[in-house]
Amino acid sequence: MQTYKSDEARDKLRDILDAVTAGREVVIERYNKPVGVVVPHAAWLAYRRQRRERIERAVQRMAAGDYLTLEQVEARLNERRMA
Repeated sequence: MQTYKSDEARDKLRDILDAVTAGREVVIERYNKPVGVVVPHAAWLAYRRQRRERIERAVQRMAAGDYLTLEQVEARLNERRMA
């Protein structure tokens, strides 16, 4: 995975796009902290699909009553001495 500082990324956009086209991910940093990642479009679409599927499953479980209340979570954490 390549990393570019934001000012360098502006000057090397063509290189970044070439890397992404080749299937690599590129991290963009600002003030030495990662702020974004440029990924191949197919990878981004796959991520969005997986995320949508996870949300749909969670909504279905909740609609079926498969969830814990905050009080139940706190009680379980207390039982395990984690809270």
